[in-house]
Amino acid sequence: MKQLPVSADGGVAAAGARGKLAATDAGLLKAALLAGVRTAVQMGASFLSVKVTSVFLGPAGIGTVAQLQGFMSVTLGTVADGVNKGIVRSTAEYGDDFERRRALLSTAVRALLAAGLPASLAIVVAAPLVSRHLLGDERYSLEVALFGAIYLCGLFACVVNGMANGAKDFGATTLMHIGNILSGLALFALLSPLFGVAGGLAAAALGPLALLAVDALVARRRPWFDRHLFTARFSTAELRRLAAFLPMAAAASFGESFGQTVVRDALARHAGMHAVGLLQGVWRLSDMYLNVFIYTFSMYYLPRFAEIKDAAELRREIGLAALYVIPAVALASAAIYALRDVVIELVFTHEFVGMRDLFGWQMVGNVVKTAGTLFGYVLLARVAPLKIAAIELLKGGAWIAFAYVFVPTGGGVGAVQAYVATYAVYLLATAAYVALLTRRPRSAR
Repeated sequence: MKQLPVSADGGVAAAGARGKLAATDAGLLKAALLAGVRTAVQMGASFLSVKVTSVFLGPAGIGTVAQLQGFMSVTLGTVADGVNKGIVRSTAEYGDDFERRRALLSTAVRALLAAGLPASLAIVVAAPLVSRHLLGDERYSLEVALFGAIYLCGLFACVVNGMANGAKDFGATTLMHIGNILSGLALFALLSPLFGVAGGLAAAALGPLALLAVDALVARRRPWFDRHLFTARFSTAELRRLAAFLPMAAAASFGESFGQTVVRDALARHAGMHAVGLLQGVWRLSDMYLNVFIYTFSMYYLPRFAEIKDAAELRREIGLAALYVIPAVALASAAIYALRDVVIELVFTHEFVGMRDLFGWQMVGNVVKTAGTLFGYVLLARVAPLKIAAIELLKGGAWIAFAYVFVPTGGGVGAVQAYVATYAVYLLATAAYVALLTRRPRSAR
């Protein structure tokens, strides 16, 4: 099996490696600083949001809201995430070719409108069914229908976000994310105390509207944004290009959001919504600190892995990323585990004491997930979308299989064991593919 080309000139290669290492450190530092700002705001807002919802909704209410949010992630992500990734990659490739960018964005908006209107109507019509089977109570049909009514807002927000990412405007994407966090906090802080679980569900359902409002506000004066971009011609070539990313997005939604929804649903059937709320609490706590590392992957490592041509350099970059990130996650996870009683008392309420039993497996899973995500971003940067989709489908299948194996006998502990087992499978699959990837030419993938 052929390898990617490796430099033969040792002195030149060494000098180049030192220069690239310095550039890597500088780029990583910038990405990490922006990620740190974003995560500091996110952690503060998440702390307040968790505190508000834990007080006014309780574990069962948090579990119910999490099920609606999972449904939203699947229905939005299946369509929007693929278009978003297509816009990011194509915008970066087109550079200053304004006409191609106009055709791309206009095609994306029209395609999302054509797909989103029927989906929006279907969600509204099916709201009683979704509420009864997913949320456990048909009384919440109005909140599900509210999400359906503003479904298109979430799709269009992904277009604006894709434009910012494609333009590599990390400042704009950071502002968008901070604005989205704060707007979500405001909705939950306003509606949860007033209307209880129904208010929390309404706050979640209104999220896509707030998302579009914030993204449009940040984008309106940016040089890469022009409201007239959406009036250009429709291009079948650009539609085919965007459509190529849809299988990957659908598989990712299946592998992550749908898989977690299945786990929560299985846990609700065997242990009730209170147990789902405890599980969601430890998952939200994990997201609070893992997102800084995931954001660094997406903002710095994704374009960095994509631009590397040399096998040795790619292996070196992966090694540096693992050296920086995985020990940091392991230390943070160990600290949280050691302080779990303090964390529960500080962030949640006495109703969440049962979370204590979930921390051990969850923290192990967080480290495994981070390692798998690192290799996953290498693949995202360098291989065909359909091959990534196959790995995401494997992850989704693992979620479902392990949910039915561990949850009936282990309850909440079984759910976090399913989390660890799923990401162990994902880590093995992505690491094996990356090992092959660094040993053969790009044209053979």
